[in-house]
Amino acid sequence: MTEKNWSLSLAYDYRFGHLGFRMNKDGEKPVDFLVPLSELFKTCRIHPEELRACIKDSLNEKAVVPGQDIEPVRYKTLEDTDWKGKTVLDVGGYDGFAAEIAHKGGARRAICLDNEQYQTYGWKDVRKQGVEYITGDLMEWTEPVDVLINYNVLYHVKNPWAFLEKCKALTKEQMLLCTLFRYSDRPHFYLYEPRECNPTDESVFWGPSIMGLERLLKYTGWEFTQEGLAMDRVVYRCTPADAQFRQSRY
Repeated sequence: MTEKNWSLSLAYDYRFGHLGFRMNKDGEKPVDFLVPLSELFKTCRIHPEELRACIKDSLNEKAVVPGQDIEPVRYKTLEDTDWKGKTVLDVGGYDGFAAEIAHKGGARRAICLDNEQYQTYGWKDVRKQGVEYITGDLMEWTEPVDVLINYNVLYHVKNPWAFLEKCKALTKEQMLLCTLFRYSDRPHFYLYEPRECNPTDESVFWGPSIMGLERLLKYTGWEFTQEGLAMDRVVYRCTPADAQFRQSRY
């Protein structure tokens, strides 16, 4: 019995925006497949800029494998932080899981500050041992802290510039930031319609590009290193910068 070989060829038709696949098996009629890329991108609302940036970021040695969950990076960033003797503020911390890690790591105080918006999602209020829970808004908080945890909050605030300035005014040593982002090669912030990003949540306002987010961090007075990214989330370790940057007019 003679073993037959397979071959695969690709071609792109610029006239119609189709990607063509041709599969050949020795001695048999080739099979063709057409993928309407342009229509697919329109349906999925993927702009060419976002696709190019997504491919570029997937090749970044610091990036998490595309499609992987961001949770391992979030936890590792928390575990790699020196908490001993620190006062820690976990902003929008819900059940205080991040504050609990700080407490177990030797933090002097581990505070979970939350406006309890999560109650509208039907989540259970599960409290962690050793965590101090306070109901309130960061913009009204006045006590400086050593470490501020800012996980999945930035895209919920209406004025991210003022929010990050407030975070810097309160932070003595560092801020751990995890937030939503959109793939793009441009420094922009996309403004979502209510429930556009999350059909169950009207408070998701902003989808910044990586370049836009990093520019905003710079202008609000932060130095930062990217710990990793996955899917639509990115994690940074930020420290207050000594240099003076432009201040918000609002």
